[in-house]
Amino acid sequence: MTAATAGTITPLQDPGLVVRTRWAVRDTLTITRRNLLVWTRVPAYIVFTVIQPVLFVLMFRYVFGGAINVPGVPGGYVNFLMPGIIAQTAAFATFGTAIALAQELKKGVIDRLKSMPMARSAVLAGRLVADTGRMTVTSSSSSRSGTRLASGSRTAPSPQSSWLSWPSCSGWRSA
Repeated sequence: MTAATAGTITPLQDPGLVVRTRWAVRDTLTITRRNLLVWTRVPAYIVFTVIQPVLFVLMFRYVFGGAINVPGVPGGYVNFLMPGIIAQTAAFATFGTAIALAQELKKGVIDRLKSMPMARSAVLAGRLVADTGRMTVTSSSSSRSGTRLASGSRTAPSPQSSWLSWPSCSGWRSA
């Protein structure tokens, strides 16, 4: 019998920190994409997340217009309306994140993702990146339209004037 001599087998090296970080970022972006696809596939979700803050601004400004008297503050509570609506929207978004993660845990989605060769942090980080993107879209649209509605300013209905008025409505002013 002849025996074949095998060459020396070298064990695989542990990937470096840079490679593991690159994998974790790629996994996070994959989970982010997965979570954002839900937003595009359910149109009601887009409507409620973008329109709800605007409806709250309309309600608190015009329906409850003078119902709350704030002594010593000219204009009443309207001066504090937009920061309050944005904070309220952020709070609702955090509830949505927690509920979505709990549902995925209950359905076993997170267990399936854990069994895959991916970074453990990607599940939570991907959800947070997706919800941060949603919150950015929601808060920018609500502050853009809500500031106009709360302050009572009116502009021409053209799209150019609407987008050109965005910096002044959101508080970006030159010094």
